[in-house]
Amino acid sequence: MRESHAGLTRLNLPGSTLKRGERVNVFWLDTEGGILFDAGWDTDESFEALTGMLPHRPRHVLLTHLHPDHAGGARRLREWCDAEIWLPAEDFSVAEFPLPADTHAFRSEEPLVIGAQQIDVLLTPGHTPGHRCFHIRECGGLVTGDMVLGEGSTWVGPPHGDMALYMASLERLLAAGHRFLAPGHGPLQSDPLLKIEEFLVHRRMREHQVLEALEAGLGDPAAIVRRNYADTPEYLHPLAEIVVRAHLAKLCDEGRVLRRDDRFSVA
Repeated sequence: MRESHAGLTRLNLPGSTLKRGERVNVFWLDTEGGILFDAGWDTDESFEALTGMLPHRPRHVLLTHLHPDHAGGARRLREWCDAEIWLPAEDFSVAEFPLPADTHAFRSEEPLVIGAQQIDVLLTPGHTPGHRCFHIRECGGLVTGDMVLGEGSTWVGPPHGDMALYMASLERLLAAGHRFLAPGHGPLQSDPLLKIEEFLVHRRMREHQVLEALEAGLGDPAAIVRRNYADTPEYLHPLAEIVVRAHLAKLCDEGRVLRRDDRFSVA
C-alpha cells in the first residue's frame, strides 16, 4: 500500500503470517539517493514487500526506535544496499534482535543534513528511552514512529517505557509546528495539532480513570484493569495492566499516589 504527501511516501508493510505481526509503516523520501525512515519487520514477507515497493535502493536509513516492527529489518537492508543507518543508542537495551554493524548513533538532537535535505532529529522518549521523531524541513512532515499513531493508541509500559516522559514528549510535539504527521501505524495525518491533542487527552483520561479506581478502594493493578478496561478482551488485560502500572509509577513519582508492596492508594 502506498500513500504520498509532499514527496513523502508511506509504504505499509506486513508482519509475518507465522508470528501474526501487525502491519507497520516505513516512509520513503526520494531524494539524495533515497532516505528511508524505519525498516519494518525482520521477516521475508516484510522485506520482499519493502524491496518490491522501493523505486531504488536507499542510501540512508533513519530508525525512530529499536522495536522489532520498526527496526528488525535494518540488518537485511544493510546487506541488500549497504545503506548508511542511523539509530538511537539509548535504545540498545531495548533491541532483542541483531543490528547491522557500523551504524551511526544520533547525537542527542543534532540535525542531519543529507544533501539538500535538513532533518531535525527530535528526542521524544517515553515509548522507548531513545525514541526519535524526524521533522523534514522541506516538506514540513513529521515522522512520528510510535509517538503518535494514525490509528489506535501508543503502548507505554515498563521496563523501557516511561509514562511521564511520554506525556512530556507529546506536550513538546504539540508546541512544535508541523504540516502533517507520518505515523508508524495507520494513515498520514493532515491535522497534527488535533491528532497530538487527541493522544494527550486519551492519556489524561486513562490517568483520571486510574485515580478514580484508587479512590473507589481498588489498590490492585489487576482490579483497576478489570474496572477500566471492561470493554477490552480479557486476553489483552495483561498488556493493559503494564500500561496501568506505567500510569501508577508516574503518579507515585509526582507524590499523588502511595505504594505499599504492590498495593496503591491516593496520597
